[in-house]
Amino acid sequence: MLICTGELEVKCEDCGTIHTVDGAGLVFEVVETHEREMDIERNWQATHDIDCDGGGGVDCDKQIRVDYNVWEYPSGQIETHEPTIDGGSATGRFNVSIEQTAD
Repeated sequence: MLICTGELEVKCEDCGTIHTVDGAGLVFEVVETHEREMDIERNWQATHDIDCDGGGGVDCDKQIRVDYNVWEYPSGQIETHEPTIDGGSATGRFNVSIEQTAD
């Protein structure tokens, strides 16, 4: 199971409003796998959509999409993780880990 904690700040590219995404609320799914030399590599992904309302008196209706990708390789190890933002930019990254469960 993938554990995600912390917060990601996302800035709207149109109005500059900062939105905070809570990592604990994201649901990750395996969206891609690749057979590699030592094991299977997994790409986990969570998506979060933001409807920017501008805040602070600014009129904005920008749709912002946050895709957070985590690559696991070998099994049980985080290889790398990063956000992809459409409609804005992100500051920082979440804390992620993999919890091994008994089958």
